[in-house]
Amino acid sequence: MRTIIGYIATSICLLIYCGQIGAQQITASVDKNPVGQGDKFHFTITVRNAQGNIAMPDLKEFNVMSGPNQTSRVQIINGAREETYTLSWLLFPKRKGTFTIKPINRGSSLTYSPVTVEVIEGMPSTEPPIESQRTETKDHFGKIYVSNTEPYLGEQITATYVIYNSIRGFNPQYDFANTLEGFWKEELKVEPKWSDKLENINGRNYQKAVIARQILFPQKSGELAVDPFEVNGTTGGFFRQKRVDFKSNRAIINVKPLPSGAPETFKGAVGNFDFDFEVDKTEVETNEAFNLSITISGKGNLSLVNELPVEFPSDFEVYDPEIKDRISKTANGMSGSRTFEYLIIPRHSGTFEIDGVSFTHFDPKGKKYRTQRAEDLVIEVKKTAEEMLTEGPTIIRKEDVKILESDIRYISSNTELQEIGSSLFGSAKYVGSILTPALGFLLFLFIRKRKQEELADVEGSRRKRAGKVAAKHLLVAQKALDSGDTSLFYEELHSGLTGYLSDKILLSNSQMDKESVREALSSRNVKDLTINSFLDLLNNCEMARYAPSASTEPMEMMKQSETIIHDLEGELS
Repeated sequence: MRTIIGYIATSICLLIYCGQIGAQQITASVDKNPVGQGDKFHFTITVRNAQGNIAMPDLKEFNVMSGPNQTSRVQIINGAREETYTLSWLLFPKRKGTFTIKPINRGSSLTYSPVTVEVIEGMPSTEPPIESQRTETKDHFGKIYVSNTEPYLGEQITATYVIYNSIRGFNPQYDFANTLEGFWKEELKVEPKWSDKLENINGRNYQKAVIARQILFPQKSGELAVDPFEVNGTTGGFFRQKRVDFKSNRAIINVKPLPSGAPETFKGAVGNFDFDFEVDKTEVETNEAFNLSITISGKGNLSLVNELPVEFPSDFEVYDPEIKDRISKTANGMSGSRTFEYLIIPRHSGTFEIDGVSFTHFDPKGKKYRTQRAEDLVIEVKKTAEEMLTEGPTIIRKEDVKILESDIRYISSNTELQEIGSSLFGSAKYVGSILTPALGFLLFLFIRKRKQEELADVEGSRRKRAGKVAAKHLLVAQKALDSGDTSLFYEELHSGLTGYLSDKILLSNSQMDKESVREALSSRNVKDLTINSFLDLLNNCEMARYAPSASTEPMEMMKQSETIIHDLEGELS
């Protein structure tokens, strides 16, 4: 027994000794030289029987398609142990010329000789095309699926990018950032992972992973293409790894032009839509705001739908519309609603009509244009109580006098007598009774003039009502939060903040960018701390609307909004 143990220990020591005296070597190489400007090549660092930190290469003259990809191998041949470790990069030249790939020696113990690469024009690849590699392998491949290969111009389609694999130990690497010529795209959030269920293709079982998904809207007719995506990966175990490169198919899409004879009201909406044209009030008083909403809902290219032309009476002051999107983007496409909401303030009394508008969209399933016409809206604007008092005649109403008990009254015994020579004329009561109506009339004229000046001062009116309008939005936001509707909460909070600033410093919606807001507030001597707090809150609110997982607590945002509006009220007054 001791003999066997001693023999094993001796063998292990010999192996270690042989490994220690093995030749140490580190080299760098490329798989082709010269390289065509439109060609790819591999740069590889190979380390044999050496340990330490490898100096990384300087690759600034090349685009790195993938890497570093690592492999390691251990061999024992006739008692000699050899360890091999490789790092490889897939590179693409940026321009023509002669370039040197040299090590960046930052305290690294393992370095190598520089490699010079010549990049020339138009040299074809010496490797077989990646497409042929993909078609020849049955272990793994990529596939692009499109929901419709013959859509109409502007009709939405969905592109899905899938990797298939049939062997264990496959580790794919990809950098998915395709450019699509002729399409407007919307990215969908996808978590790439292998599916639990196998898919049988031509008698062979495959795992599949969806790595990306997009909603595409063709912007021109004719033949368009979704270019292939590339995958660089490895297969095998830790000691025996093999590099695998392949790319997917190229999806061809034949886009049909829209039929001729489109109505003048057609502005590019393609899909299946409904249309609403309504106001929240049909009876208001002068200078009382109301809202007109145009809502387009359904399935199609909602994000590309623009506001419709509306003719408003000249007596109405109309603000730029606020766009409210409630759009869902899924594998089935884009659906939901887009609302254009106008804030309107009538300045004079009377009965007014807002002409109904028409909305036209192209229905791909019905293959024809569909037009919907909204009815005219009638708005009754009444005078305010102050206007009726100042402009209308004074009416004196007579009241009947009732004599109770009897027609003949008893002579009063409580009579106050005045001295001879005393008179009401010239007394303080007499003077007061004369002056009081005159002073009251003068006060009335002063108040009326101030009121008329305020009504004529539209900008001043907006500034004064800015806080009240913002408070209204915050109240709606609080109710939405209490009911659990966070989407409405963030919309109302955002509307309250932007609407307050728009009314207070007279900024239009087109000027609601950070630089314009900062410049406008700074010119009015608002503190930098207040400006930064407002912009941060506005940014957090926008982030919360589109990325709820990254948002601040709603209650905290509500408190911040109230504090910042209070601070701005004080600093802008």
